Amino acid sequence: MTVHAVVTGGGTSGHVLPALAVIEALVDRGHPLDTLRYFGAQRGVETRLVPPTGVPHTFFDVVGLQRSFDRMSDNIGFVPRLLAARRRAIAMFKADRPRVVVSVGGYASLPAVLAARRLRIPIVVVSYDRRPGRSSEITARWAAACAVAFPDSPLPRARHTGAPVRREIRRIDRTIDRRAAAEHATTA
Repeated sequence: MTVHAVVTGGGTSGHVLPALAVIEALVDRGHPLDTLRYFGAQRGVETRLVPPTGVPHTFFDVVGLQRSFDRMSDNIGFVPRLLAARRRAIAMFKADRPRVVVSVGGYASLPAVLAARRLRIPIVVVSYDRRPGRSSEITARWAAACAVAFPDSPLPRARHTGAPVRREIRRIDRTIDRRAAAEHATTA
């Protein structure tokens, strides 16, 4: 089966939920779920959020870079883990040949983005923050395009697309659900 897209990022739900929204949007546009992949971190919240969705996934042994002086010793394993995860991603990409790698940011996106860069697979960065995170700033340098939520984004090749939103949120009927929420609030 051809892999159409790998969506990568994670570590926090602020990265994982938009990644899942991107995958849902691709499914809604006709890409079969089994042609999509999610790559994240094995220590991130994605290990709890992604498996129940049925999205094919891979979790890498990566950690975030600590900037706090008190936690600098935690950075000892950063580079070796990142390089090992990149090698694993390269091997997977050589087998599956995804058409695109979509990064939603976070340290968990780095192995897949670095592998995509090495194999010349197009990269798209999705940034939904007014001020992009460090990994998005780094990976945007190699991106074919950056889909951004704010029109004044500093990322290169930015296209204002808005923020990815999960299907269940898009389907909310605000008139009906507002009434139900108000009723629930008065009985709680």
